[in-house]
Amino acid sequence: MRPIAAVLLLALVGAACAGADPVVATVNGRDIHQSEVLELRSVDPDAVRVDSSEFRNELFNVIAQEVVVSALADDFDITISPDDVEAELADRLEESGITEDEAIASLQDPAATRERLLRIVYSGLLGERATAALASREDFVDEITSETPELVTTVCARHILTETEADAQAAAERLAAGEDFAAVADEVSADPAAGGDLGCSVAGRFVPEFAQATLVAPLGTVFGPVQTEFGFHLIVVESREQPTLESISADPLAALPADLLQSEFNNWFNDQVDQADVSVLSRVGTWFPDGPGILPPG
Repeated sequence: MRPIAAVLLLALVGAACAGADPVVATVNGRDIHQSEVLELRSVDPDAVRVDSSEFRNELFNVIAQEVVVSALADDFDITISPDDVEAELADRLEESGITEDEAIASLQDPAATRERLLRIVYSGLLGERATAALASREDFVDEITSETPELVTTVCARHILTETEADAQAAAERLAAGEDFAAVADEVSADPAAGGDLGCSVAGRFVPEFAQATLVAPLGTVFGPVQTEFGFHLIVVESREQPTLESISADPLAALPADLLQSEFNNWFNDQVDQADVSVLSRVGTWFPDGPGILPPG
């Protein structure tokens, strides 16, 4: 699978040949000129080779970015203007408290240019907008909430962990007789958490058997024993909250796990690259998205 970094990060640019500004690739009808690659680093055009691996790698990243641009416009009617990118850069610089020159220097490439910095910011915006649009789809949110609710349901829970089921049953009998849960947990639980308190978190952070138990346990009632790879658990779920479709759609980037969002973006991105109408100048190489992206010429 192509990593998300293929879109969000730019590799070091190599060199391309001097002279005119040829079209080195076309993506869904949009021409990419040699200068769009060269402007990312301050290099001598006379020293540039368009058939180098560095140039091909850099061009692939530019092509991948253009694929996202095209798909965002076609699928979601989303466009990002140069003014949007400039505003985002200004916001990022203000938040980080560094200057533009310091931001360029942080790229750790002495030949990096302002255009490279802007492209990185642009890529970040594209990734955020695409991910938000994908995660806001009603069918996607419905699938998450119905098939994998542990990924979005927050539970506040306590537990007592024992090595054997018999020990768990003995602890359950003490609780049923009226002993304090926290006191019993501190005495017998193999988990050092004070009072057995696990705090509040998304259920999916727990091992599967425990996570599923937190989704079905009656609130405020001792549930179990539940066996996991760690032993036997007595669980008390104090509260449980599953976000609504509306709340997830309002801010999917905050409501959904980052790894889930990245996976959804990667799948969409790979589909878009596979479906894109891409051609590459023959002396640069051959478009081959299922492999390295662009094969060397010949």
